[in-house]
Amino acid sequence: IARKRHLFEMVGNGLRKQSALALTVAHREKTAFLSTRLTHAFQGHVLKIRDLQNRQQEKQAELERRILEAGQRFLKEKKNMIEALEGRLEGLSYKNTLKRGFAVLRSEKGVLSSVRTVKGGEIIRAELKDGEVTTIVQEVL
Repeated sequence: IARKRHLFEMVGNGLRKQSALALTVAHREKTAFLSTRLTHAFQGHVLKIRDLQNRQQEKQAELERRILEAGQRFLKEKKNMIEALEGRLEGLSYKNTLKRGFAVLRSEKGVLSSVRTVKGGEIIRAELKDGEVTTIVQEVL
């Protein structure tokens, strides 16, 4: 009986070792399978993230282009407005009036706009297109 028991224990130990070996092999295979699945899933997520990054970069580039164009349009509009105002300002300048043969008369009191403010014997200056002359008023009519 002791011998049979010993033989039985040896067979049991052998089966346990085979069972443990089979479990180890099964665990390794399952681990390798899960590792492969995880790697593929991770790579899929990496590709999705890269795709999202590329789309975001494209959107950002488009927004930068649109902002640049809007800024250029704004500057062009303001430049045109300034040029128009310069033209109007030049048209309103009294210097252009002087070029057409008119004069600006000034006394010590400032610009003369009426004969009522001028007296005989008063010294006045006349600004013409190419300079000034000083004169003495002889008579106010």
